[in-house]
Amino acid sequence: MKWKDVFKAHRQIRAVYFEDSKLKSVLFSPDRRRKRHNFKQGDTIYLCFYRSSKSSAVRQILSLLKVGDSFTVYEKTSPDCWVDAGLHECTEIKDGVDRLNRKSLVLTIKPVKI
Repeated sequence: MKWKDVFKAHRQIRAVYFEDSKLKSVLFSPDRRRKRHNFKQGDTIYLCFYRSSKSSAVRQILSLLKVGDSFTVYEKTSPDCWVDAGLHECTEIKDGVDRLNRKSLVLTIKPVKI
């Protein structure tokens, strides 16, 4: 998929998209130019966020997202190339570290098994 196609569904440039107080979709990119380094181990994705009170994404995650919630993941595979990775479920929300060992809010997400 091209970014324009992802944007039709995700509707924002930031990593998380909430609609009607529920997480609808996330963007996963292991791009090292981000402030926090997301990573993937097997089929588990770790989304890492700088925990700042000024971050609306972090405020929404902490107030609206619950373990067990499911949402679509769009994974960036190369410049302007995205894959709809399907429905995933939040399995953990905790303070941890990103790939470079920096303190982060870490969301652990796994594919929904159907």
